[in-house]
Amino acid sequence: MIRKLLKTLLKNMILVSIFATAISCILTWYSCTIMNEWQESSCQTFFNSFIFIPSATVFIASMMIFENHTVNKKIIDIITIVGSTTFGIFLLEQIYRGETMGIYWKLTNTIGSVPACIVWIICAFVLGFAITYILKKLPLFNKLI
Repeated sequence: MIRKLLKTLLKNMILVSIFATAISCILTWYSCTIMNEWQESSCQTFFNSFIFIPSATVFIASMMIFENHTVNKKIIDIITIVGSTTFGIFLLEQIYRGETMGIYWKLTNTIGSVPACIVWIICAFVLGFAITYILKKLPLFNKLI
């Protein structure tokens, strides 16, 4: 009974998520068209307006997917270690992205801007993870992050 209710809820949430994303895109396009300003800083006015709906949808879908599936112990350990560093990565992510920006610029002409951006963000994340993981081993920082 509960499982069926969750499936119905998830289907509805997926539809609402698609609608919320479309509304956000339309509002952003409309806002930029009216202001005739297409710069990133002004175009992202509505970007986060409806993000909580797709986020909740992904959360519920993840819960349902992993409810009956077992995950390998090694994968659980990796997720736990990476998860324990997220606060440190979040705190300094702007610095990590700035320090690894050169990767994006070097790869853009070779593989295109979207793949270059993906590689760049992965590199920034790995740098943030490594630094945070090391800092967590130090007695002063292990309680802070």
